Amino acid sequence: MKLRTKLFLAFAGIQAITFVVLLAYNIGITGESLRRALIDSGRERARAAVAQIERRLTATAQAAQDIAGSAMALRRIGATDRMGLPAVCSETLSRNPDFFAAWAVFNHDAWDGKDDSMTSEPEYEPSGAFVPWAYREDGAIRVQSGMQGDDDPDSYYGDFYKVPLERNRAVYIEPYQEKISDSESVLMTTFSIPLYDEQNRALGVAGVDLSLDFLNSLIDAETSNGTFAMLVSSGGTILAHGLQASLVGQAASEDAAAGDMQAVLRVINSGSGEAFLEHSTTDAGNLFRIIEPVRLPGAQERWAFIESVPASVLFADRNASVVASLVIFAVALGFALVMVVLVSRGITKPLLVLKLAFQRMEDGNLNEKVPVQSRDEIGELAKGFNLFAASLHSLVGSSRDAVVRLDESCISLSQAAGRTRGSVQAIRADVDRARSEVQSQMACVEQASVQTNGIVSSINSLGAVITRQNASIAEASSSVEEMVGNIQALASNSDAVVREMTGLGDSSATGKATLEAVIDGVKKVYAQSADLSAANKAIAEVAAKTNLLAMNAAIEAAHAGDVGAGFAVVADEIRALADSTRGQSKTIATRIADIRAAIETARAASERAGLSFDDILAHIDRISRLETESHQAIGEQRTGGQLVLRALQEMQDAAASVEAAGTEMATAGSEVSSVMGRLSNASSAVARVAASIADGVDAIDTDVTSEMEAIHDNEQLAGVLKGEIGRFAN
Repeated sequence: MKLRTKLFLAFAGIQAITFVVLLAYNIGITGESLRRALIDSGRERARAAVAQIERRLTATAQAAQDIAGSAMALRRIGATDRMGLPAVCSETLSRNPDFFAAWAVFNHDAWDGKDDSMTSEPEYEPSGAFVPWAYREDGAIRVQSGMQGDDDPDSYYGDFYKVPLERNRAVYIEPYQEKISDSESVLMTTFSIPLYDEQNRALGVAGVDLSLDFLNSLIDAETSNGTFAMLVSSGGTILAHGLQASLVGQAASEDAAAGDMQAVLRVINSGSGEAFLEHSTTDAGNLFRIIEPVRLPGAQERWAFIESVPASVLFADRNASVVASLVIFAVALGFALVMVVLVSRGITKPLLVLKLAFQRMEDGNLNEKVPVQSRDEIGELAKGFNLFAASLHSLVGSSRDAVVRLDESCISLSQAAGRTRGSVQAIRADVDRARSEVQSQMACVEQASVQTNGIVSSINSLGAVITRQNASIAEASSSVEEMVGNIQALASNSDAVVREMTGLGDSSATGKATLEAVIDGVKKVYAQSADLSAANKAIAEVAAKTNLLAMNAAIEAAHAGDVGAGFAVVADEIRALADSTRGQSKTIATRIADIRAAIETARAASERAGLSFDDILAHIDRISRLETESHQAIGEQRTGGQLVLRALQEMQDAAASVEAAGTEMATAGSEVSSVMGRLSNASSAVARVAASIADGVDAIDTDVTSEMEAIHDNEQLAGVLKGEIGRFAN
């Protein structure tokens, strides 16, 4: 079977198997992946909507916590005038347009203990309770601090008040319909947080009423192409509905579109989302349900976000992808088979041309060339063959010339080897004569060495006599030098005493001047200590003012609520620091008085020390005169001793010159003896070298013989190579 047929069958089989496997994979796996991707996309869309709801509810919880924090801060600083907290509620409402009301309800006498005394006030009738409340009415924000004569006081203590205190935690109240006018009501929820004092006693509840109208716009954005969404509370109430807004506020169990309520309750209780295919009795047919929990920030309750997607919409893209894959794979398979035929023809034709070229090269034709008709691997193979043929042709030509030169070199080398053998024999005769002359020279050197050793021995005896003479002169010189050294040391000590006395006089004068400067400085310090008292008084005044500012800052921090809690701590620390500064100022005033008394004592002592310095200077002057006279006498003795020492030094120098001459003679004799020894050793070395040269000449003669035999073998091999190369054409 030809190569082209094998390539066609192999490529066709591989392509067919590959396309069948890929098609099956795309239908069985990729379709499922696409389905999962669509499901995951739906769940991510649902989670994004849940995140928006949770962010808005988080803002509601934070607002209620801010009101609670402000109330506790005002109560801590004693700002219980029933005016600050209603303003906080009004400000919270103005910042959040979705809030319907912001409020706080306190237990009897829990705020300021004045409930009973306020029952006659119109603002607080009939109970006198402090129930600050800011709410919207007719487009404006209304604020009240009490019940204002309401006939139903119990309405201020409903579930929004009882449930947080019973559960001892913040809660979201089950959504309810709030009637805002005779003809209009709004779906609302309330976030309530209990309030406790430092002893963990219940004070009341603070909270925010949130309108849930914003949920409808969010749910409507998720409704398109048969897909709809709805939001259900933990109590099963519909909070928003994408298909029928009229169902808002009703029970989800009464709406068939809500689907499996058991699954909804599972998600609410577990806090984990679910996604599943459900057969629906509605016109939409089978629906894919995506249920995600909505976590209520600051509370433990949850809501459920339900998104329903028709199965036909969810899997439409997958079915279209499968059909498109079938068409694409069929077209690709046909195109691949055509390409296999074209490629196989392009490969086999150039290979046949290369086969014929190699056969002609085997017959001895090295000038063969193959045409290069493409730039692929086949073209590169043809270029490689042409380069190989050219290189081989050049190599054979070079080898032919090299064989000729090798033959000529073998002849020249054989002649040179013959001449080398004659030269080696002449060198051997010269080496034998040199060995005989070296042996005669060694005998003469041995005799001269004996005579030189005798001369060196006599010189060493003379050097011993000269050494004893020098020792005697050195001993006498040492004694005189010791005496002169003692006189010199005495003179040096006398010089030092004179210098020390002079320095002592100067130091005493400097000390007196320094003492006078110290006295002046003590007087100045005494005068300046009065300024320290004035500065300390100013510090005490600053501390008093700082204490007053810290109290004002604490009051302002209390008005700021939780935001100013940290600043209130800083204000307390500043007030404590001011009190500490005032106490330290009193201590400093006492110590300044002690310091002024000590400075006065130091001034009197310094004046007495100045009088003592005058007596010391007089005594130093008398001692300095006596020491100068003694120093002159020692100088005269030192001059006489130096004259004697110079005379002995001249005698010692002369003796040293004689000893040096004797030493030089001994050294010269030793060097002559050493030179004679080296000459003897050199003669022995020359003899050994001569013997080594003789051995080397014998080895060279042996190598030359072997070389001539190798040259003969090379001549024979060159003849054989010349015959082989001649077989190829030029």
